[in-house]
Amino acid sequence: MEKNTKRNKPRKEEKQPRNPITNDLGVDQDEQAMNGDYGMLETEEEDRLHDRKK
Repeated sequence: MEKNTKRNKPRKEEKQPRNPITNDLGVDQDEQAMNGDYGMLETEEEDRLHDRKK
């Protein structure tokens, strides 16, 4: 029986640069503090609307 080498190779870990302002979810900690612990995160559309107003 032939081994499937693709299945047996360990995956390469993709390293993404981490922003010190955000956590693993990409949440702005200051914004989350303003929303409260149970606040809703802003959507990408809401982020774009804020950028247009400036």
